[in-house]
Amino acid sequence: MGTAASVIKVLIVDDDAMCRDGLRQALTGLADIEVIGVSPNGTLGLIKARRQAPDLVLVAASLTDVTPVDFTRAVLVDLAHTGILIAASDSPKDADATIPALEAGAYDFVVKPDGQCRKENIAAAQRLLVPKIRCFSIRRYSRLARRLTPTGRSNTDGASLNAAPEATGTPETQLGDIRGRNRNRIEAVLVGASTGGPEALSRLIPALPANLAAPVVIVLHMPGPFTARMAAALDRASALNVSEGADGDVLTPGHAYLAPGAQHLTVERNRNGALALRLLDGNTVSGCKPSVDLLFRSAAETLGGRCLAVVLTGMGSDGTCGLTALKAHHAPVLVQDEATSIVWGMPGSAVHAGLADEILPLDKIGPRVVDIVGSR
Repeated sequence: MGTAASVIKVLIVDDDAMCRDGLRQALTGLADIEVIGVSPNGTLGLIKARRQAPDLVLVAASLTDVTPVDFTRAVLVDLAHTGILIAASDSPKDADATIPALEAGAYDFVVKPDGQCRKENIAAAQRLLVPKIRCFSIRRYSRLARRLTPTGRSNTDGASLNAAPEATGTPETQLGDIRGRNRNRIEAVLVGASTGGPEALSRLIPALPANLAAPVVIVLHMPGPFTARMAAALDRASALNVSEGADGDVLTPGHAYLAPGAQHLTVERNRNGALALRLLDGNTVSGCKPSVDLLFRSAAETLGGRCLAVVLTGMGSDGTCGLTALKAHHAPVLVQDEATSIVWGMPGSAVHAGLADEILPLDKIGPRVVDIVGSR
């Protein structure tokens, strides 16, 4: 096992004894992760969390005595630096319980493999859980380091998988540049997000007005049963009409379209010349399905520079290749800053590649989109 400072302390809260044991086995024997406790229900889980202060709590979406959203809120009130990772089946009931928890600030979720509690599936559960747990730990400690160092900058002695050098320009010095470089009418706003995306979208989309002059197309890395619930939650909270995108949908201003899980979403002109959605099956792109890269590349082919791309929090680098195609047409690009991102992988990759026009805190992205796109 690693040093005490480097070990990620995990508490498991699951009301299914077999699944609870399966999750514990999936995280046993790892040098950098230690299961410090298990709980059969949310009430006891909250007591243990407050007493043991874990780095991360793995919470079953099936909890009934304390709902996952209430559990998340309670933990984050008392333990601001503790992460919540929801473990859900792909059932509609678990999807309904997971989305509110993500909107309330849960770090992310994993879909339990079928039969994960059988020995032959422990390895599959481990492959799903461990990268997300490690990624959260990297982000957590980089944030703490920035708070503790006198300059406010993180210690650079060790490299972070998702950290990126601070941008040389600030949002204030970059504001105003986009309109000078791109005078095209914006026909679509394209948004890509992954880890931390549900919470980010729950703040961004409600900040956009119903009379926004362009439709919004969103790719979020999320499995199929969850995207319909995510779209419905955004619709309830927003002035925009939000729905899952369907093949052939004609894009209209005042509407936001979320890619269905496990399907690629692209834009194209239909036979009448209208901008429309196209759903595609096929292999993953950049390891993802749906793929932000594929959406951005289709927009580059269809719209050229007449679109605005927004990259929100997320693990990995999905979107960067697509942004390269968009920037060849001088399309403007907004990127969420590191301080407000759960994981600065996708946004940081865009910044590293020199593809970001503006790097903004999450709460400033919505007003900036309105400023660039305009209203009807």
